Amino acid sequence: MKKLNFRLIWIPHALTILFALFLTLFSFDVFGGSEPLWKQLVGFYLHSRLTLWVLLIFFLARKNALVGAIASIVFAIYMTFRFEFYNSLESLLFFSVPMIISGSLYLLVYFREGEENRTVHTSITSFIPIVILLILLGGMGYVNIDNDGVASNEQGYIGLSNPEKVIEFEDKAFESAIRDCFDLDDGDITWRDIGYRTALDSDDFQPKGRINTLEDLKWFVNLQKIEMQEYEVEGDLSSFSHMENLEVLLMWETDVSGDLSSLSGLENLRAINLSHTDVVGDLSSLSGLETIEEIELVGTAVKGDVSCFDGHENLEVLELEDTYVTGR
Repeated sequence: MKKLNFRLIWIPHALTILFALFLTLFSFDVFGGSEPLWKQLVGFYLHSRLTLWVLLIFFLARKNALVGAIASIVFAIYMTFRFEFYNSLESLLFFSVPMIISGSLYLLVYFREGEENRTVHTSITSFIPIVILLILLGGMGYVNIDNDGVASNEQGYIGLSNPEKVIEFEDKAFESAIRDCFDLDDGDITWRDIGYRTALDSDDFQPKGRINTLEDLKWFVNLQKIEMQEYEVEGDLSSFSHMENLEVLLMWETDVSGDLSSLSGLENLRAINLSHTDVVGDLSSLSGLETIEEIELVGTAVKGDVSCFDGHENLEVLELEDTYVTGR
């Protein structure tokens, strides 16, 4: 019986190791961008945390089959609900089912052991690693396994309610630029393909025609950086109002319009450059952004008084020439 159990337990062991290697493949997406190497390495670590938990489960299971079984199933449940894999059968099969199978096999190994071993394995101390694993998982930020960039904050990614939804773009020029930017072929683009992207950088995002609306940005809920300066782009600032993680917005010399108040709820904004655009509104709309460091609104119809930024220690650049702002 011991020989049989020895052979059997290496089936879930192998499955767990293979799953860890599979998760690691997604972590390599962070390399090759414009970020400094040290940021890419940090991103690789952040994106590899799930792999580390799977390896932890493997080592726990080597010591105790019951602990490995419970930890594997708990991890699978965590993955399913934390990353909303229940919205996609494919995601469930690839990211949740493997650990459920491993957990079930570990459980089978446990019940095939003798009564004496089961008594030892069910001691209270055996469950301490599971409690630690639960605490670590509960405090772990959202780790993106589909993203093509490196997050610059630790707030986590915003989940997608229906990752497999096929996106129908409002603007064909915008769609074409997105396909070129992220190397997406002529097939369907799903929300998963673009919803976890963190940057639209001018080095990669280069429209070949005029963009007449920014409505398609509603699918990019995790963007942190937008650079579309000096392009033929028309749209309203309200298209950015849902981007909770947005940090950098650079769109000078475009045909963007709208009221600055649309940006008032973006608490992570650090830099805004909307110079020589058609934006309007009162400068005080941005006064509640405590993280703001740079504001450039040269040549716009913005009004207000610079005194609204009194006490803002982080603000380093405030360019307001040719506006209706007073107090300069």
